[in-house]
Amino acid sequence: MRETATAAQVGSAFEGRVAAYYEALGFKIDRNVQLGQHQIDLLVTKYIAGASVLSYIVEAKFRTKGSVGIQEMTDFINVARDLIAEGEVSGGV
Repeated sequence: MRETATAAQVGSAFEGRVAAYYEALGFKIDRNVQLGQHQIDLLVTKYIAGASVLSYIVEAKFRTKGSVGIQEMTDFINVARDLIAEGEVSGGV
């Protein structure tokens, strides 16, 4: 009998894959971070010599059907905008 993964397990595996891509690009990865009032899937940071520290919040969404909804996108954009304005991060992905 084949076991079916739960949505949480599938989501966590996808988030781990996204984290591995950023890690391969030289970013430090922090998963499930609390920044202010916001829970962030991934906070990725990288020091660039002669420039600064780049830091991005990354929201990892995996869907087997359909697409990410406009409300989810709007919520993420608002969180990213707030954190950028507060100087907490460089951007959002």
